[in-house]
Amino acid sequence: MKRIRRIVAWVLAVVLGVALVVGAAFVVSPVPSIMLFRNAFKEGHPVEPPRFDEVRRTVQVTRDQEYPSSYRRHTFDLYRPRRIPAHAALPVIVWVHGGGFIAGDKSGLSTYATLMAARGYAVIAMNYDYAPTGTYPTPVVQLGQMVSHVAAIAQRERLDPDRIVVGGDSAGAQIAAQFAAVQTTPGYAESSGIERIAMRAPLAGALLFCGPYDFTRFTDANAPWIQRWFMNTIGWGYLGTRDWASSPQMRQASVVRHVSDRFPQGVCRGWQCLLVPRSGQGAGLGLTLRRGGCHLLVLPRQSRTATRIPIRLRSPRIGPGVERHAGLPRLGRAHADARHCRAMNPVGRGPRNQIGRGPQRGPQRKS
Repeated sequence: MKRIRRIVAWVLAVVLGVALVVGAAFVVSPVPSIMLFRNAFKEGHPVEPPRFDEVRRTVQVTRDQEYPSSYRRHTFDLYRPRRIPAHAALPVIVWVHGGGFIAGDKSGLSTYATLMAARGYAVIAMNYDYAPTGTYPTPVVQLGQMVSHVAAIAQRERLDPDRIVVGGDSAGAQIAAQFAAVQTTPGYAESSGIERIAMRAPLAGALLFCGPYDFTRFTDANAPWIQRWFMNTIGWGYLGTRDWASSPQMRQASVVRHVSDRFPQGVCRGWQCLLVPRSGQGAGLGLTLRRGGCHLLVLPRQSRTATRIPIRLRSPRIGPGVERHAGLPRLGRAHADARHCRAMNPVGRGPRNQIGRGPQRGPQRKS
């Protein structure tokens, strides 16, 4: 009997010791939490719209090319129309994938990229390093390296380096927005320590979907515990310091504080897919940009079952639309449903009662 008690006591001591070690690991480093949350981003796959096979046949894809970078994960896929008019150079969309700064891959953009390429664009779906190895501002620097590489391959791939649009979803939207701000806001490159790259022409536009543009919102003490845990993981892992909430990196990464009237034309959506942008982080960025005199379209209320998500660069404030204003072809609509949107941003999807019913309406004049 005493032997059994000793065995039980030994087993309990081992279990307790392992629990203490695991608990300590979560306290001293963001890596264990990052690994847990990274799995959440693996769920779901992009949903293809009807007759997508017909669209796919009109697009040529070159995968796993590399752009010059000393950081990890410096590959990209290039999507182009199969038929390009003689002597034409294609406008370029450089798209940054989402994943909460801790996950994601360019392969998840295949549906969007194909749809946009079918509209006459060259679409670059890029990879970049993310936390814990790719801390701030590594992804923003890599986006600049990718944009610089466009000029290097322009002649070979028939790209127009004078017409470049940057875009992204979720974390990718923040990265794209910060890159655009670094390029356009006087003094921001110097204060952020992110070098402004040389471009032959200003950015032609920005497509920003579901981005966290204000890092101060990560510190909501009234949020559910799982959300606070997730936000702390991102803040600590990406910004690179345990005291991220009071760090200069947080203030520099909050794009809403650093935009100017030179910010490129574009479309801005809220923090979460299928939410009302008036109440999301996209609304905050949109309000800041409009106050600064920018032409920006914040999309109206989204649908509940949302069979379509428009990527339409139209703004009544500048007449025919950003495409014509920037000399770009019409982007039209890219299609996805709610599952695709959740696949892009599976953790920050919001309560179910914030999702509406019925087909989504197009952009309205009052936004």
